[in-house]
Amino acid sequence: MHEFNVKSRPILNIYGKEIKGHRENYREDTGESLAIVSDRYKIVHNKEVIDRVESCLKLGEFKKQVYCPGNGSRMYAVYDFKDQKAEVTKGDIIGMRITVRNSYDGSSGIPLEAGALRLVCLNGMTSTVNKSRVSGSHTTNLDLQYVTDSINAAKAQFAQAIDNYQVMHGWKITQTEGSNLIKDLVKNKTIGIKRESDIADIWKNPTYQKDKDRNVYNLYNAITQNLTPDMDKSFELVSRTSRNVLKHLQNHVVEDSGNLVKFK
Repeated sequence: MHEFNVKSRPILNIYGKEIKGHRENYREDTGESLAIVSDRYKIVHNKEVIDRVESCLKLGEFKKQVYCPGNGSRMYAVYDFKDQKAEVTKGDIIGMRITVRNSYDGSSGIPLEAGALRLVCLNGMTSTVNKSRVSGSHTTNLDLQYVTDSINAAKAQFAQAIDNYQVMHGWKITQTEGSNLIKDLVKNKTIGIKRESDIADIWKNPTYQKDKDRNVYNLYNAITQNLTPDMDKSFELVSRTSRNVLKHLQNHVVEDSGNLVKFK
């Protein structure tokens, strides 16, 4: 699914002459065009990225899932680690997730980002921790030092994300306040209106015992529980929505506290 080869070819104008400064990336297996990019753009194949990253992963056993939206123009390799985990509260265990990104359309470098997997229900979670400034480039070789530095940065991001989840768990809200926050998320188009009713139902009638406490963290869990089943068909949308929801909820905590609470 993700191991196809990509090549570049010149772009011709209507007179058959090459247009300087840009080239077209295309799939070798289908001939399908993926993007117009700068002629300085270096193709780094998904397999090369995955092989380099996995050669540096020293975090124990992992489960991997690869998503390739945009007809393969972008790639996300998601790693969930069995032995890397932490508790938000007693019995609520969060596993470490690292997402590696690559693209053939010029939309990104090759960043590694931390995330999380809530083990009680397998909800995918995200982090608003500042991303590492270390990012692989499509103009230079993908060196092993970059990969090692990025993995270490992701580990630190995960630890900070757990701290942030704990702050959210400690921030109590009423049932009505949570329902109003869901309405706010719909109003500002962070989540679609079609999701509002289902999310409200989960918030009102939690599926899991650990979600019965009324706090901002458990409201976030209600939303990720609704989003996660759509990840296979809409990975980018689900990831972006989850990230924006988390930012909105954390901003609510900060504003409600008079800026006494600071997220990392």
